[in-house]
Amino acid sequence: MKQKKMLALTPSQLKQLYRHELPELTGIAARSGDAQTFKTYLSEYMAGHPQAESEAGKLIRLLIDYDGQKVHELSTDKQLPVSTLSLLYDFLTGKLEEYLETDLFIDLFRQFKRLQHPEHPLPGFQRVKAWSERWLSGLDEDVQQLRAYNKERILHALIQKIENRKNSASRFHFAEGISYEEKFRLVSEWWNDFRFHLAMAVKSPTELNRFLGNSLSVETMYLLSRARKKGMPFFATPYYLSLLNCTGSGYNDDSLRSYILYSPQLVETYGQIRAWEREDIVEAGKPNAAGWLLPDGHNIHRRYPEVAILIPDTMGRACGGLCASCQRMYDFQSKRLNFEFEELHPKESWDKKLRRLMTYFEEDTQLRDILITGGAGFIGGNFIHHMVNKYPEYQIVNLDLLTYAGNLETLKPVENKPNYKFVKGDIADRKFVFDLFEKEKPDIVVNFAAESHVDRSIEDPGIFVQTNVMGTTTLLDACRTYGIKRYHQVSTDEVYGDLPLDRPDLFFTEETPLHTSSPYSSSKASADLFVLAYHRTYGLPVTISRCSNNYGPYHFPEKLIPLMISRALADEALPVYGTGENVRDWLHVSDHCEAIDLIIHKGRVGEVYNVGGHNERTNLEVVKTILKALNKPESLIKFVTDRPGHDRRYAIDPTKLETELGWKPKYNFDTGIQQTIQWYLDNEDWWKHILSGEYSNYFDKMYGDRLGKNLK
Repeated sequence: MKQKKMLALTPSQLKQLYRHELPELTGIAARSGDAQTFKTYLSEYMAGHPQAESEAGKLIRLLIDYDGQKVHELSTDKQLPVSTLSLLYDFLTGKLEEYLETDLFIDLFRQFKRLQHPEHPLPGFQRVKAWSERWLSGLDEDVQQLRAYNKERILHALIQKIENRKNSASRFHFAEGISYEEKFRLVSEWWNDFRFHLAMAVKSPTELNRFLGNSLSVETMYLLSRARKKGMPFFATPYYLSLLNCTGSGYNDDSLRSYILYSPQLVETYGQIRAWEREDIVEAGKPNAAGWLLPDGHNIHRRYPEVAILIPDTMGRACGGLCASCQRMYDFQSKRLNFEFEELHPKESWDKKLRRLMTYFEEDTQLRDILITGGAGFIGGNFIHHMVNKYPEYQIVNLDLLTYAGNLETLKPVENKPNYKFVKGDIADRKFVFDLFEKEKPDIVVNFAAESHVDRSIEDPGIFVQTNVMGTTTLLDACRTYGIKRYHQVSTDEVYGDLPLDRPDLFFTEETPLHTSSPYSSSKASADLFVLAYHRTYGLPVTISRCSNNYGPYHFPEKLIPLMISRALADEALPVYGTGENVRDWLHVSDHCEAIDLIIHKGRVGEVYNVGGHNERTNLEVVKTILKALNKPESLIKFVTDRPGHDRRYAIDPTKLETELGWKPKYNFDTGIQQTIQWYLDNEDWWKHILSGEYSNYFDKMYGDRLGKNLK
């Protein structure tokens, strides 16, 4: 039975088809008392089936094995139960409690039918060759020549379009005074960026004709004009147009043109909306799945983003209904009507919807270019590991000046990944930063770059102002200029000051007033205020995270935990400030990275999010925990004079992050500190290179003078 006819079957009709065509299967279901017994009998049946090792047999056995298990669904980030064969049992025995679409049972029917017939052999070489030679393909030299000619023509048209655009804030614009040759080079480079094709899409008949070399006939232009007046959506990318043949000779492009050019029948019929049905069936006088009443062999087809969006298909191909841009009467994803049913008018005009969708495609696309500053440091390095490995489709640029705590050896595991790139530079160098933005055009900036050690800030406050404040404002100015989609500032809980030791009920929240204690925390608080000011004054899309004390792999050995580990292993004295009663809330760095990942993707613009680990420990408790794990005596502890203005207690309340974005730390301190200690034991070369100063030679050894070419 043809697919089209099967789609029209009611559930009862489909059951009859099972009984007639698959009596063994329906018999197994009839004598099974429940779904589990059904799967057991089915396993026995498959074990003795002559086609058990066929592709269909293997697939059915997989369905048996997975039924009842849970799988991780990436789009929802949830564990979803697999109940394919359980549903089939309920369907065959009339026990379905609610109506389900028949698509599942049609697919299962075809899988079991495949058991009755051997697999069809693949066609031979000569047959395939004969098919291939019937029509010219994209591999034909003449076709390639025509398409190269088309592309060059369209590139010139795109230059004209950009020159006439009034939106100077677009990422695709020409600097003042550049030559035509330079414009052509830029447009040729942008051609490989899908966002460029979306931004430059053709949306009117006049523009379409210009891009096609004014090759459209008067009749076609008149038809397109009528369609436009009817409100028929039109959106085609330059790449797709470059595939058309406008010469009048060469390869036949009718199938391509059918996605762009309307038939008179389609234009006449388009607006006569009558009803909607669920099946993608195109029959004369009956509505299709999108709700349009069309002539036989006509449908509305949508493609994104490789070809075009919302374009008519006059060749009769049915739509799968999965595109977010779909203007069908019934939205199968949200399960609601897109039309005012009484008046049969769209609830949202195409122009308005297109603007909204284009914003979505720009801001929420899964293809991102991310600039991470300070990525050779502790938290930034771990974040780069996290992002490069989790999002291979993202392009990650790491900008770091490689000051005393910047260590490229931290990034050895990712340095050869195709989606990772390192650039050496100073975030406070305005010309350098603007040149970098011009070249890389990042969508998102995550700023880790900062002088971060409190003791160093007491000795030399000026460098903290230079990097932490001036560097941040330089990045913010570049983000304004180049239309960044999200700027995220990585801050610290130290901007809140400290809490008394005798008030364990008090915690820092996002509303806690800023009350700094050191030059370091003052510089970070100043940067935070600039970030929020740029959001309020200029509308810059920003977020801020303020974290408690981080620990974990790749921590610079001057910090408390790695310092204690390295010195304890060498049986050296462990310096502890004061009496060691200062309390810190410890956060494993991988939990921190997960939090930032969530914030830049799902966090509300203009908001601050606190990130804490719920792991308060005194400094003395931390040191004793390390000594116990390494089997070293507590006699190594040496109390030293406390630092000036030493904060007493930090404690973060991360409720906002947990409730709004669903974040939860994976580590508690007991599990996290053991993992951290083990990492330092397994990676002695890494921290010994730092202690010996060898790490500073890694940059020269690995990169030499190559990086100077990145911005030229």
